Amino acid sequence: MRHLLRSLFMLCVTATAFAVPYDESRIDAILAEWEAWQNRSQPMQSAASAAATGDFFCLHEQVDLTTSSQSGNDIWGWEDPQGNEYAIMGLFDQVVFYNVTRREIIFRHNDPCGQGGIWRDFKTLNGYAYAVTECSGAGRGIRIFDMTNLPDRVRYVGQRATTPFTNWHNIAIDTTSGLIYLASQNNGFRILDPSVNPENPTQRGFGSTGCHDLYVDNDTAWVCEAFDPFWSIWDCTDPDNPVRVRTISVPNPGFVHQIWVSKDRRFAVTTEETAFKTVKVWDIADLDNIQLVGNYLAPSNLAHNAFVGLDDTTVIVAHYESGMAAFDVSNLSNPVEVDRFDTWPATESPGFSGAWGAFPYTSSGKIFGSNVSGDLFIFAPAGIKADTTIGPAPLTVDFEGTGCNATSFAWDFDDGGSASTQDVLYTYNEAGLYSPSLDVTRSNGTFTEELTNFIIAHAETLSVASSEFAADLGQSFVVPVVLAQHIPAIGYTLPFSWGVGGLPVSFDSASTAGLITDGALDSNIVSQSNRAVIDIYSAAPIPPGTHTIVNLHFTMFAVDLGFDTAQFRIEPVDGFDPIFTIDDRTAPLLADNVTARFSLSCCAGSTGDVDCDGSVGLPDLSTLIDNLFITFTDLCCEGEADVNADGQVGLPDLSFLIDNLFVTFSPLPSCL
Repeated sequence: MRHLLRSLFMLCVTATAFAVPYDESRIDAILAEWEAWQNRSQPMQSAASAAATGDFFCLHEQVDLTTSSQSGNDIWGWEDPQGNEYAIMGLFDQVVFYNVTRREIIFRHNDPCGQGGIWRDFKTLNGYAYAVTECSGAGRGIRIFDMTNLPDRVRYVGQRATTPFTNWHNIAIDTTSGLIYLASQNNGFRILDPSVNPENPTQRGFGSTGCHDLYVDNDTAWVCEAFDPFWSIWDCTDPDNPVRVRTISVPNPGFVHQIWVSKDRRFAVTTEETAFKTVKVWDIADLDNIQLVGNYLAPSNLAHNAFVGLDDTTVIVAHYESGMAAFDVSNLSNPVEVDRFDTWPATESPGFSGAWGAFPYTSSGKIFGSNVSGDLFIFAPAGIKADTTIGPAPLTVDFEGTGCNATSFAWDFDDGGSASTQDVLYTYNEAGLYSPSLDVTRSNGTFTEELTNFIIAHAETLSVASSEFAADLGQSFVVPVVLAQHIPAIGYTLPFSWGVGGLPVSFDSASTAGLITDGALDSNIVSQSNRAVIDIYSAAPIPPGTHTIVNLHFTMFAVDLGFDTAQFRIEPVDGFDPIFTIDDRTAPLLADNVTARFSLSCCAGSTGDVDCDGSVGLPDLSTLIDNLFITFTDLCCEGEADVNADGQVGLPDLSFLIDNLFVTFSPLPSCL
């Protein structure tokens, strides 16, 4: 048993060429506590005794992020400029970005790196997510993700190597200085500077100390020293030369695991990830007289990570098999549990199952929790769910409100409508973007969830500018595609076919010169077998109105194959449907007059070649007189005989041709 426990414990230790000797007596003492628990005779405590007010852990959503038998690990969060919230969670071989607002996975980054994938950690800065893992190997260090294109997509930037180590156990970011700190278990921390290039941070100083985890704020690093029985404070004002300024002993310590500090620097909390070792509350108001003043432990007797909430009076703990726990520290010496949610009800023991990490720093009041099972837990005092968020108007949505211990619900659907029941079926009759909100009143106050542009009711109508297009053999022509839209979209997918069942034509190119937009455009054309799909994206939302979104350029074949008409159609092609995109959601475009006909035009350039011999002269005058007054024979091309280009052939054309040939010699008009 001792050999097994030692093996499990040492999984937390990074083996590198820079490792320092471990205190074997301390490891033996910690493992002895585990054996004492294994052989205990007292009954196991039950989660039934947990506080469960729902004040903090009112379950809004539980999502299994795994794709196989993966395990879950740490979690962090981020919010984009549009107000969409994201959970960033690690699995054994993946990093997953989940849009909490839209309730969908945005991106999975695969990283099958072996045993080190059990430990992943993340932090965010200026639209980037920085990730570390215990995985080692050439080129490793940190992985960087660009989130600035959310809610549409996440871009994986790549790996960036760091020295002296290629793998790191944890990461912290000083949001005041904008510096990144990497923790290497028992081998110190490295400072990185992303200010010049956030996609390739510059390496700065190194702190030589035990460092399983650290918290950093305003150029001060608070370091947990793992197997060394201390946590320490470092002055990092000079990021090239971190200086230790305090060392605090942990009484009767376990594995000194993690630390978090209140924003007002009134107190700090530490965890030890060792059975029966408490979450410790430290009074740090006087750095010359730091005192251990309070303790907390949930029934499983094994805490993992603790975080001071935004209010600086509540601590949120990912407490393994006890799940998510919250305790109040208004009185530092008397921590009081205020809520708990069991994310692993199967057992209640000091084992490595259940809650791993927490993120209690959302602007909406949500709390994210990660589970070793691979489940993402989202807790919210007030929450909105909907069976659909996009569709053609009139759009009926089945809304569900969430809120524990609620005394009332109040909906505002952003179109003048409201409701007071928890769940409601509501119809948006007009096209538009809607931001519904829900007020949930409970005994401890009223809480609001508002989702910006959450509902999209659309009536976008696609058409072709004209139903008839004509060109002479070998000549080019343009088909404008027009959209009458009611909401600001950012992109379109247009599949179409041409030349089917008639005159063959070639598709040459597409241009977006007619598109009204403030942003740059990209178009990607895939063309084969008289079919194509064009994707058009705008950097800025395209405003409502009627716009030519793309001009399609065609050419009639130079050889007459015996046909005189062909068709153009916007229609599904190889699984692609006509759609538009707004935020990260797509909807079908409504079709109206999206079929046009191509035809050979016998009139090329100017009018007047009535006999179609390639030149204008007396034979053309004779042919026109014969058609109008003598034999009434058909013309070879009515377009050429419409000499004055008024849309019909008659005496005015004869007069215009005579005038051109014998009187004023005025130029002939162009063909219609």
